[in-house]
Amino acid sequence: VANPPTESRVATTNNIDESKKLTTNATAAPALAIKPSGKNIFSVRARSHGFGVDISLTLFYFKAAKEKGRDGLHISWMDGGWIYARGVCPAADMSCYFKPLNYSALPAKPAKREFAKQLLVPNEETAQELAERMENQTNLPPPTPCGVIHVRHADVTLNRGWLNKSATPKYKYLELGEYVAAFKKANESIRNVVLLTDDQNVIDDVPKYNGTNSGLIFHYLERRRFRGAEGGWENHFPSGSRKEELLTLLLIQKIVSQCSLWVGTGSSFGTLMQTLMDHPPHNVQLNNQGDDKPTKSPRK
Repeated sequence: VANPPTESRVATTNNIDESKKLTTNATAAPALAIKPSGKNIFSVRARSHGFGVDISLTLFYFKAAKEKGRDGLHISWMDGGWIYARGVCPAADMSCYFKPLNYSALPAKPAKREFAKQLLVPNEETAQELAERMENQTNLPPPTPCGVIHVRHADVTLNRGWLNKSATPKYKYLELGEYVAAFKKANESIRNVVLLTDDQNVIDDVPKYNGTNSGLIFHYLERRRFRGAEGGWENHFPSGSRKEELLTLLLIQKIVSQCSLWVGTGSSFGTLMQTLMDHPPHNVQLNNQGDDKPTKSPRK
């Protein structure tokens, strides 16, 4: 990391084995993380897209199952299982990482925070691995005061809307400096910034705004990231390991839990992280809307 250690403190994940290859399971897998409690089960098939989207989708189906008076929920994830669990364990679903959800113990319409807290309880193996990673972290930001800058880049510039109806990308990249300016405007007293980003180019820009250059001290995980959109559409695995990336997301949730400010753009992952924080943060949303121009003949 190029940042001077006196100005930027970097938390590191365990070394990633870059020889790991993504693996898939040829068949759809049931969502055993939500254990059916009877024969009257609500069964659906769903396609996995990403962590934040999938948790919201699971909550949607949970409420539907409760509304229909069913005794349990069974989700079969398409394309070989849950996107973070393909090849991780035989079930290829959320049970690879989390304990079974007690379906009957939750109300019919739980709040998203309550539901996510219950759904994302690490199983014994996951809890142990997370504890080891937290113990191995050095120079993490103090629990408080701290704020989060979430720079969501990656495939947002590949989004051309439903059925590619837009001739141009619906979203654009914002420079780190725009987030920094919004952060300082929102709260002049917080100096510790937890930087979350999927773009290595953003990490490379940190020295421009770190320490004496802005009065802010940046903290971020040292991990492999794609540059810009080089990973393609919905490729969340720059390390080549689905398990490593999921554990990193859970580690991030722990690191940001006590921060009080969030600066970012629209993101299902960002929304989920804020939902799980100890207290709702002051949320500053920047506009990354692109020049959305309809095509002459949208694909049907």
